Amino acid sequence: MSNIFGIAFVNIANLNFYRSNPFLNKKASYDTLIITIILTPFLFVISGMIMLRHKDSVSSAQCELNSISCQGKPYTRFNSLIFNVFAWNGGFILGLQMTYTKLMKLKSFNLVPSKMKSWSRVNWLVFFIALVIVLGLIAKLGYSYMLADVQWYYFGLIILIIAMLFIPAFLFRKTRYLHLHHYNLGMILFVLIAYQSYSLALFSGLANGLFIEGVTTHDYAPVFKRKSPKEKIRRSLTEVVPVEEPKTAAPTGNQLDLEDFLKAAQRQAQNEPV
Repeated sequence: MSNIFGIAFVNIANLNFYRSNPFLNKKASYDTLIITIILTPFLFVISGMIMLRHKDSVSSAQCELNSISCQGKPYTRFNSLIFNVFAWNGGFILGLQMTYTKLMKLKSFNLVPSKMKSWSRVNWLVFFIALVIVLGLIAKLGYSYMLADVQWYYFGLIILIIAMLFIPAFLFRKTRYLHLHHYNLGMILFVLIAYQSYSLALFSGLANGLFIEGVTTHDYAPVFKRKSPKEKIRRSLTEVVPVEEPKTAAPTGNQLDLEDFLKAAQRQAQNEPV
């Protein structure tokens, strides 16, 4: 239900309700809504993250690691409320605001080397802040998965995701190129974050919000895009092709006479003696 409400929120708030229907995509169809409803359970199962906390959920915070005889205690109502409202849902609502960054100086924020050269100071500041956050998130996930002794499962999942993206991109590099949208990044983070804590729940909601905002605004765009003729020409120009210098024939007598005549005419026009 959160994803459905997220689609409606982006259409009404971010896009100023210009589609006249909170569940239509930019092609005036319900395809995005239907695909999201079908895709959401699979993402939830793959992730394994407990999105919302219930008062009858059992906490293992008081238990020692790998203790079989541990008896967890139920969460309080207040703890469940704080976790649900301010952790996961807070990150989810924050992720839905991605569209508003285009109204600020972050409109040119594009992770392409040629465009990064012309970044403003604000873009670089945001980039380094995001880099620190991402590195901290990776460290937190790695430490949590090591404690739970599931690090190798998620390491294998990361390798699988990388292979699914870069192997086809390499095989079809002559006609297509890899283009990751921010909704793809949101989906990947959403799947990889599967450990319940306040900070990770916040990032899980943020990733899901980025996913919903992206597909609502831009639809499910292809990851492997076909190269345009301009890109093919640009690629061919960057390749070094040896070019033979044209061989010029030796000037004939008639050509020499013509050159002498033209030089004499030029000097005559300048009132110089021939």
